[in-house]
Amino acid sequence: AEVDQKEAVKSSSEFFEKGPYREIWQRWWQNTVIETVHDNHEHLYSKIENAVRGAVLEERELRKQQPDSLLEDSNEYKEFIARQMDHLLFEAGGEIEEEV
Repeated sequence: AEVDQKEAVKSSSEFFEKGPYREIWQRWWQNTVIETVHDNHEHLYSKIENAVRGAVLEERELRKQQPDSLLEDSNEYKEFIARQMDHLLFEAGGEIEEEV
């Protein structure tokens, strides 16, 4: 059964574990991945990479202004990246892996 790529990336867009930074991640994911998923000029992995990069940089700037720990040092960040990639690959049913 073919999985709709847009539905797969939408199901990966909640970011509950990002806490107060959730809206940043949702906005980047929506604008960079979901809204452009059918634009084949750029590979899906590249879109995901751009969304994550943008969200990380924006979150990092906010964290510098607050007493939070550095993003890169947090287990939350490392676990998040692994979980999102696992979820996306699961939702796509291996179709994405075949493209690589």
